[in-house]
Amino acid sequence: MSVQRVHSGLAVVVAAFALALAQAAPAAAQAFQMTGNIVSATDGSPLQYAVVGIPELSEWDLTAEDGTFELDIPVSGVYRLIVLRRGYYLVDAGVRLEGNGEPVEILAELEEEQPDNQLIPGRIVGTIVDQENGRPVRDAQVTIQPTGQTATTNRQGFFEIADISAGAILIEVEHPNYAPRTDTLASMPGISLDVRLGIAPEAIPLEPLVVSVRNDRLESVGFYRRQQMGIGNHWDSGQIEALQPVQLSDVFRRRPVAGVRVDRGQFGEVALTSSRGRGCQLSTWLDEVNMPGWDLDSYPWEFVAAMEVYVGSQVPARFMDSCGVLLIWSAR
Repeated sequence: MSVQRVHSGLAVVVAAFALALAQAAPAAAQAFQMTGNIVSATDGSPLQYAVVGIPELSEWDLTAEDGTFELDIPVSGVYRLIVLRRGYYLVDAGVRLEGNGEPVEILAELEEEQPDNQLIPGRIVGTIVDQENGRPVRDAQVTIQPTGQTATTNRQGFFEIADISAGAILIEVEHPNYAPRTDTLASMPGISLDVRLGIAPEAIPLEPLVVSVRNDRLESVGFYRRQQMGIGNHWDSGQIEALQPVQLSDVFRRRPVAGVRVDRGQFGEVALTSSRGRGCQLSTWLDEVNMPGWDLDSYPWEFVAAMEVYVGSQVPARFMDSCGVLLIWSAR
């Protein structure tokens, strides 16, 4: 049995190059196991609670006290190997796995983070709901272990915890009227994770934790914050695609907004108008740039990351318009 060695600090481009090779390489059909050890590059000591995984296969494991892990690999090939552990640099490398039915062993040596060159922390936001009726749960306490960081949900069941270190973490949810819940999650450097957890009054089988990764740009422009506040109408790229539009204006025909219709503007362009008055056209903004006279259908819906529509008193102050506004965020 050969042992492959990987080290933290390898560039992502290594993995990308390796994956390109995998597309041309024939894959064996025989499944096998990948086992290995995660150790400190400084003294060789085993590292417990490291997250090890192959993203393409959705295979993940946590290292045991002796630093060992085990993953099931369905076919041979070149894969991207991820190793995360609090206080150590990320391993992101391409590895060739050819088991031929025999186990493959990996040795990953992790370099300790330096105080002046630490990984960018991640962030967790989420919603706690009653599993039985789907209603948000207010005043639930959410704790992140092992750091002990806490947050309390608001009346929409929403919470937010910043400065989350990369690696395996535990999310603990407690509320006086519900049974406690604990889930394990992998936090990535610089990534905002959006989680949805259901809790129940009794210790019944709970639905799985739902995790999605937030778009950093939509985060920075306040899309998620406005969405969480429950004002306006919002579409992300997945919701737009689910409507199967042919043109961008089809989104508003297939999911109408109260008081807003697809119409023609003063120059004949396809636009949104408000029922507040004749010719009351919503101002259109593309990536925070006002686009007067712009035809909605001149922009492919596939290029849209998200959209927002506001009318009346809901219009955000920075985009104020008496008829309302349409905000479009491109998928850059």
